[in-house]
Amino acid sequence: MKTTSNPLRSQTWLKVLAEAANRQHFEFPAFDTFGMGALRSAMTSDSRFVTIKRLLPNKKSDFDGVEWALWQQLDDQPVLVAVFRDLREPDEVSLGLTLTLLKGWLVDQWEVAETKRKVSEHPRVGTIKVPVNRDTDLKSNRPKSFQAKAAASAPKNAVVVWGANGVTPTSRINSNTRLDEKYKVCA
Repeated sequence: MKTTSNPLRSQTWLKVLAEAANRQHFEFPAFDTFGMGALRSAMTSDSRFVTIKRLLPNKKSDFDGVEWALWQQLDDQPVLVAVFRDLREPDEVSLGLTLTLLKGWLVDQWEVAETKRKVSEHPRVGTIKVPVNRDTDLKSNRPKSFQAKAAASAPKNAVVVWGANGVTPTSRINSNTRLDEKYKVCA
């Protein structure tokens, strides 16, 4: 039987973090299965949450550990704030850094800029790849608010209709035109 002198070695990140939080007299949030092998924390009152996922070595990377992502829910859309990684097995240094970052984000409610600055000091900080904004027309880079402006400038008897994906203007029609379910009316 293989033994280890490191008492943290055989424990999971979430268990070790919960125990450390308890020693510091605050409650570490509960995590539930989120999908694609990730776990998600309970959302705070100001719409913040954390995800953790296990990363295995593969062709692209030999990293063997976990990835933490700090999120904020804005207008019913999750916004990624910061990402960092930890080795698979927690050690005292990683535990202290990670607990500080998670507590700062979830409990102390650091500002986004402060959170990004603190996470940037983590030895395994991740780069955030900005995804294509679903609220943007890919052809014209017009934000969704363009839809509202277009609707406001339309004649009173006109309805502005957008494609089912909500980003591409398809036509302007008058109030006698029949609409089916593949279109949504924005005005």
